[in-house]
Amino acid sequence: METLAWPVRGWAPLFAHLARVADAWRRRAQAWRLQRRQRAQERRLPELDEATLRDLGLARGELLSYWAESERLVEATRLRVLTQFDRRLGL
Repeated sequence: METLAWPVRGWAPLFAHLARVADAWRRRAQAWRLQRRQRAQERRLPELDEATLRDLGLARGELLSYWAESERLVEATRLRVLTQFDRRLGL
């Protein structure tokens, strides 16, 4: 009678598979956290009144676009006035 000893081909394939599974779970958790943050912002940003939006230099239609830029999900296209002001002051 022949007995099979574990590991037949070594532990490397098992560890590689476990690493792929862990990576998939990590990516899914990251996507879930991002989705939760986006939903929270979608609920909070519309609560801002028009005066606050005007002070921030935003229109109501720009809220989700602003959020996407702040999360670095899209390329930033807004003029960064404070950054330019800081450069003029030498900061």
